[in-house]
Amino acid sequence: MIALCYKVIHYPLIDIHFLIFRFIALALAISLHFSCEVFAEKDQQIIEEEIPIKKQAKSLGVGDSILKDIGFDIEADSLSEKIKTLLFSQVQLDEVLKLIVDLDDEDFRVRNEASKKLAMHESPIGHLLVNLNQDLSVEMSRRVQAILNVRAKKRFTDVLYHALESELLDFTKLDLDSLLVTSSTFSPKVYSRLLRVIENAAVRCAAKNDIPKLIQELENDSLSRRQVSAFVLGFFGENIEKKEPLIRLANIRGQLCSSTKSSPNPLIDLLDSEDLNVRHEAGVILRSIFNKDYGYAAYDSFDQRNDAILKWRKLMKEDDTDFSAGSWSENIFSEDYRVIVGKRLGKGGNYNLFTTSGKPAEMNALTSSLSGYSNDQLTVDNFSGHVVVSGGAKHSGSISVFSTKGHQLWSVNGIAVDSGAAMLANGQIISTSGSTASVMDMLGQTIKTWEFSSSVCSFHGLSQNRFLCAHTDAGMIAEYNANGELIWSLDGLNKPRNVSRYDNGNLSVVLDIEKKNSNGDETVAEVELVELSPDGGSIVSSIQPRGVKSITASAKLPNGNTLVGTEKGLAEYTPSGYAIKVWLKNPITVLHVQ
Repeated sequence: MIALCYKVIHYPLIDIHFLIFRFIALALAISLHFSCEVFAEKDQQIIEEEIPIKKQAKSLGVGDSILKDIGFDIEADSLSEKIKTLLFSQVQLDEVLKLIVDLDDEDFRVRNEASKKLAMHESPIGHLLVNLNQDLSVEMSRRVQAILNVRAKKRFTDVLYHALESELLDFTKLDLDSLLVTSSTFSPKVYSRLLRVIENAAVRCAAKNDIPKLIQELENDSLSRRQVSAFVLGFFGENIEKKEPLIRLANIRGQLCSSTKSSPNPLIDLLDSEDLNVRHEAGVILRSIFNKDYGYAAYDSFDQRNDAILKWRKLMKEDDTDFSAGSWSENIFSEDYRVIVGKRLGKGGNYNLFTTSGKPAEMNALTSSLSGYSNDQLTVDNFSGHVVVSGGAKHSGSISVFSTKGHQLWSVNGIAVDSGAAMLANGQIISTSGSTASVMDMLGQTIKTWEFSSSVCSFHGLSQNRFLCAHTDAGMIAEYNANGELIWSLDGLNKPRNVSRYDNGNLSVVLDIEKKNSNGDETVAEVELVELSPDGGSIVSSIQPRGVKSITASAKLPNGNTLVGTEKGLAEYTPSGYAIKVWLKNPITVLHVQ
């Protein structure tokens, strides 16, 4: 799920219980329950009564609980001041960038001093320590890893992400300039979710008189600053006819999230944008609004996309939906994350629930239901609106369908389903084993079958009529429709396995790699997790876990990092491939960010 926006204007309901003791001599207690609804305007001041009031503690959201896991006191009176220390002024950012350069200085004392200061810095700087397009010297690479190891427990990027979306934060005390400077340090492609949170925070601390400044920001060299500024301007009703697709999209998103009447019509034009990522996000937003996609995929050929675009244009002419202050933008795009981890314990499997900071969480209904499901090979398919788990070769396999509330809706046993399964819109199930796909009805009866060109693995659903899998032996990943017809493919890969798409459309593929040993006389087989652009045309990142034979699962965290499950355990990696935390030391079968 790509977050479009967050609820930027809210109506909190405050429950106040207080007990007034007027006379100690009189054993009289008057208990009053006072409930009021307050419209939280930016410039409105709340005047507290002089009567002694005992405030009821606000309940913590998921993000607030994660902050407490990390050791960040979200309920402290000085919360806003603490958040300010996470944000950069331009001077502070320049100082950090200078320290990073000093890590490779010729003078050991300069390098050492820079390492100490960066390790103890109280702002999120881990993402700045490595340039993905730069080859680091051995010395600097070691220093960067040492700094990341020291900073791993503090998880400043997580703190920034969850703190800026907390309802406990007084956004009027934040500085718009610092938010813009901080946004400039994050890549829109790698940290898209974090930038959505910064956009929301910028709206809540900006005012109408900031519009001239924000218009000037549209000429800033930083793409992220231009994006955040365009979003805020859109929220304030400023329409920007900017040629940059990403900036235009941000402005449209801001308009759709505002309280003024707006229309998703401009998104149709972006479905044919030259920017692949913009095409993808525009399609995701339209599908979220209308609950249909006409088979559109941003990475499809022009003719395929154009057919869907024509259908979208026809719908927009016929649809008279009122999009003012769309409730869909407040509800659909809320982000309360939990990480479901399937781990192998002897025979069968077992599920656990974690926060995004890697702390064990209380089991919910879904994970409790999944824990009773035993199979060595597991897949989770949540694109159909349900959770589909499957696994097992020959006659020992089974498929079960659960609601997100943990209710088992359907199951079948005694089938071969070692390559994955998915649910169709009509409730039928596609199961795969080897090179064969079988479509079953709700009674478990096979309706039809078809043969793939070669054996498949990691088969799962992307949408109601689109399914992704890997052809390991053929060196190809491919997408098929519900009739088994090939609609997209990418070949030339080295034994691809465990393929999936992240919410931003990027591909996650496990590939085999071959290296020479230290003596250079023997080839050593290893594996790597590669993140590719949606069309597979470019590499976004590469992670090569040391000393493992297989990568069984991966998942993208909201902080931009990637969880990687192997036969040895579960670890968290930065976009540049640095391992910063080991979550588990059990063999992992499946990962899912719920």
